[in-house]
Amino acid sequence: MKNRVYLYCIIFAVVFVATFSFDVFNAASEFRSGWQEQGSSREVPELTLELNSSNVGTIHNKKTNKYLKIYRKNLIVETGFSCTQTNVAMIVSAFLAAFGGILLIINAILTLISIGKKDIFNNRFEKRLCRIGIGSILIYTGYIVFGVVEHVEACKQFDIEGYYHKLLPENSFTGIYIGLILLIGAQVFKMARTLQEEQDLTI
Repeated sequence: MKNRVYLYCIIFAVVFVATFSFDVFNAASEFRSGWQEQGSSREVPELTLELNSSNVGTIHNKKTNKYLKIYRKNLIVETGFSCTQTNVAMIVSAFLAAFGGILLIINAILTLISIGKKDIFNNRFEKRLCRIGIGSILIYTGYIVFGVVEHVEACKQFDIEGYYHKLLPENSFTGIYIGLILLIGAQVFKMARTLQEEQDLTI
């Protein structure tokens, strides 16, 4: 039974670390490409928004007098913050994500060490799982706050026919779900350990 629990913990740890690493790599790639694009410019825009296009549009071809279906590409627009509160909200979202990332990385490393030593049925392991869950929730909460602020700014500053700003990207809540699963898992570990200790005392 314990060996199966260890195996499941290892599989979950590998998947979680791989998913988190992939998200960090994508974020770093986007940041690097954006920095390179702005390399020659002295003025760095405060905010870069992506306006999504309508899926299908039509244009009139005067030569043939027919309407042609087209796909209108997304627009990338650069702008500043409309108010100080927006800037503060961005800073708060970045702080949440950074704090959550530090909390997650430290406790993930310690948890992987515990799994490697097969030392998971104790209070330390449960607390680390909780901290990883909280870290994941904080990271994606910051990400969601960032997305909402971007959407508010896009709605305030732009009204371009055929284009809209998406409130949140796909899978925005994935990290929150994972965090909640980890918090629940920590409580399950705690309940199992408590029951085991009670059984040991009765024997």
